[in-house]
Amino acid sequence: MGLRPGSATAKKAEAEGFKVLSPAEAAKAADVVMMLTPDDSRPTSTRRASSRT
Repeated sequence: MGLRPGSATAKKAEAEGFKVLSPAEAAKAADVVMMLTPDDSRPTSTRRASSRT
């Protein structure tokens, strides 16, 4: 699961037994990538993520 390191959500996911990676690390390891973001942040998130590839 790709989440910001140290975020509250990452801590919750780890507590539930999920393996948490940074978004970039998770994308490199994945066969399929889903970006689940609120509609109002999608343009910025997509632009930021695609500039790192």
